[in-house]
Amino acid sequence: MEWKRLKDEQPAERETVWACNPEAKFVALACRVWIDDGDLSGWLWAVSNGTIYHENGRIVSECEMDDDYDFTHWHPLPVLPNVA
Repeated sequence: MEWKRLKDEQPAERETVWACNPEAKFVALACRVWIDDGDLSGWLWAVSNGTIYHENGRIVSECEMDDDYDFTHWHPLPVLPNVA
């Protein structure tokens, strides 16, 4: 699967994905969140704080929000194998 350009397609809200800006040489586990808090409203990126785990077969991460990320591309994470 190829990387997706953010201007063409967005990941689902709170979906943990690889996000990058190749020009800035920055790659992170991240998710998009909607904020509606008076002065600060709109979509923001939240970047992994290093805590990564799985939930319902999906890789997820605890993330911290910031309005200063300039990602241009994203890539979905793989689904974990079903281990019995």
